[in-house]
Amino acid sequence: MLNFLISNIKFTKSNSGVGVKMTGEALNCMNVNYSSVAFRAVIFSRSTPMANFTFTINGFNSKQAKTFEIEINDIPYNDGIDRALKAEIYVESAY
Repeated sequence: MLNFLISNIKFTKSNSGVGVKMTGEALNCMNVNYSSVAFRAVIFSRSTPMANFTFTINGFNSKQAKTFEIEINDIPYNDGIDRALKAEIYVESAY
């Protein structure tokens, strides 16, 4: 089983000003180095799914933490949206 810890998820206005930017940190809790790790993210506003996508982090060594920043233009930014959003993120694959 793949063991990664996702933390410090935050939503802010994207750099383009159109959508939302999600930032966070992923920690490889395994004793294995990976060339690439694919994550699945589902973004909810309360209980309604707003976006569903994958993202990849390359060069993920054992016990290493890496930050990520993803622009989500499917979710328009407005005041208060950053407090309403929640993310479920899990590993789909690693090699």
